[in-house]
Amino acid sequence: MKEIKFRLRNGNKIVGYCEWLIIEGEFGRWVYSPDNELWNVGYPEILHKEKDTFTGLKDKNGKEIYEGDIVRTSKHMTPTEYYSPETVKWDDNALRWNGLYPLLMPWSQHEIIGNIYENPELIKTKRKKRK
Repeated sequence: MKEIKFRLRNGNKIVGYCEWLIIEGEFGRWVYSPDNELWNVGYPEILHKEKDTFTGLKDKNGKEIYEGDIVRTSKHMTPTEYYSPETVKWDDNALRWNGLYPLLMPWSQHEIIGNIYENPELIKTKRKKRK
């Protein structure tokens, strides 16, 4: 079962995380964290305007991938000599990059290099030839 988890934002600034937690013998509840490590201990609900959905996947470094993250791939689904940063997005019940291709490659070939809110300059990068 996929974790129900979100990255919380106010505009372009990431302000925290929230997760639906079910504790044995209790109903589920939202827990909050400012850093995605320390959960709901002394932290009230984090005020936010927007949220990004956790995909349930991690990149090659074990970092959680959220919608809006920019991933760099070392290979593409078709043989090419290029790589480029791509934006992760849920579309038609599939995880896609730039809304075009489903991310079917092994996650060991993806790396998060930023997100579209804090690093918009990364998605403007042209495709570069691999060395």
